[in-house]
Amino acid sequence: MKISSTIIFLFFASAISAQTGNIGVNTTTPQKTLHVNGSLQVTNEINVGGNSSTAGSAGTAGQVLTSGGAGTAPTWATVPGAGSTTNTLTNTTNTITSTVNGLVATAPAVNTVANTTVLTGNNNSLVTTVNGVASTSVNVPNLYTANGTLTANRTVTQGANTLAFTSTATNGFSVDGTTFSVDAANHEVGIGTAAPNTNAVLDLTSTIKGLLIPRLTLSALNSASPLSANVAGMEVYNTATNTATSGQEVYPGEYVNNGTTWGRTLNSGDVNVIAGADGTDAIATTSTITVPAGGVVNTAIYTNTFTLTKPSLVTFSASVSFRMLSNTTDTTVSKIYRSFWEFTSLPAGSTLATATPYGPSSALYYGATNATSGIFEATPSVTLRLIAGTYTVQLTGRAGDGPSGTGFTANFGAGSNDNVSITAVPIK
Repeated sequence: MKISSTIIFLFFASAISAQTGNIGVNTTTPQKTLHVNGSLQVTNEINVGGNSSTAGSAGTAGQVLTSGGAGTAPTWATVPGAGSTTNTLTNTTNTITSTVNGLVATAPAVNTVANTTVLTGNNNSLVTTVNGVASTSVNVPNLYTANGTLTANRTVTQGANTLAFTSTATNGFSVDGTTFSVDAANHEVGIGTAAPNTNAVLDLTSTIKGLLIPRLTLSALNSASPLSANVAGMEVYNTATNTATSGQEVYPGEYVNNGTTWGRTLNSGDVNVIAGADGTDAIATTSTITVPAGGVVNTAIYTNTFTLTKPSLVTFSASVSFRMLSNTTDTTVSKIYRSFWEFTSLPAGSTLATATPYGPSSALYYGATNATSGIFEATPSVTLRLIAGTYTVQLTGRAGDGPSGTGFTANFGAGSNDNVSITAVPIK
C-alpha cells in the first residue's frame, strides 16, 4: 500500500489534538477545528457558508469578507462608493463612532474621550484636553468679561424669543455713550445725553437737530384712521387736506387726539391778519350825510373781500368816529349813531345772512347832555365761525333822528384814530 506524500506531510507538519478533535498547523495546541500558526496562501476562491452538500458562496468581484460574529459564518458584502465617511461625537458618552463607506466601525478603546473645556481668566483662552493631552489654547473674546471687536455684520434673529437687559445702572445700556442711553436706575431714556433729565421719561438733547413726529394722512376729525383707535395724547403731523366730511375737515398741521377726536394745534403762522396789521387809520371819512326829520340813513364806511382756505374763527372789530355837523344844540330830540358789520356776499354753504348787522355798537347824541361839538366813537366787534370760502364784509354807519326831530347832518370816520381789524384763526 502506497502512502500519499500529502498525508505524510500533514502527519509531520500537523498536530492532532485527541482531546479537542482540532488540527493544528505548526502548533500543538490548536484552538479551532483548523488552526494555522503562520501565513496562509490562497490561489483560488474562498467559499463561505455552505454545508455537507454545498460548497458555500465565493462572492463576486469587488466584494469584501465581513465578519458575522462568533459562531456565525462570515459573508461577502458589496463595498459602497468611496468617500462616504461620517464621524459623530456622542456627548452623553463622549464616544466617537465612525461610519466609513456605509459601514460602522467598532469603536476602539481610544474612542472613550475625556474632553475638558476650560475658559481661563482675563485672556479668555479656550483650552481643550482630549485623553489627557491639552490642545493649543485659542483666544475666544467673551463680552461678559472683556471688551470685544465686531469684525463683520451680525444679525440676531429672535423670532418669538425676547432679549432682555436687567441692568440697575444709571447708564445701563448705551450706544456710543451718549447717542442712546438707558438710565435703568431711574427709568429714563436719553438721546444725545448719558444723563437724561430726571423729570423726563425721554430726553432729546441736541443743538443742531429737532424732533420729527410721525407724518401721516388723516381723513377726518372724528375718524381715528389711519390709527386703529383714538388714543388720548396721541400727536401726529397731518400732511393732507381732506374736506370730504362737512364739519370734520382736516388740513396740514399738527393734530392731538383727545381720546375721541383730533384737534389741530395752532401756532403764530396759522393766524391770518386780513386787515389792520399796521394799526393805522383804515377808515376814510364819509361825505356828509343828511338825516331827514325822524329818519335813518346808512352809509358804507369800509369794505373788504377775503378768502379763507379752512374753517376759522374770524374776529371783526373797529373803532369808528361819529361827528354831528348841524342841529348840534337840539335839546328836545336825541340823535342816534350806530356802526356794525354786515356781509354783502357769502360762500355757498354758509349759515350766515347778508344785510344783517353783526356786532353793532350804538350811542345817543343829545344836545342838553352831550358836548355841542366834537367827535364820538362806536366800537363794533364780533367773532364768527366761518367756513372756507370767499366773503365780502362791510362796516356800515347808521345815523337816525328821533320821531319828532327836525333832522341833522353828520359824518363817520373823521377821527384820526379810527381803525379796523379782521383776524382769522383756523379751527381745523
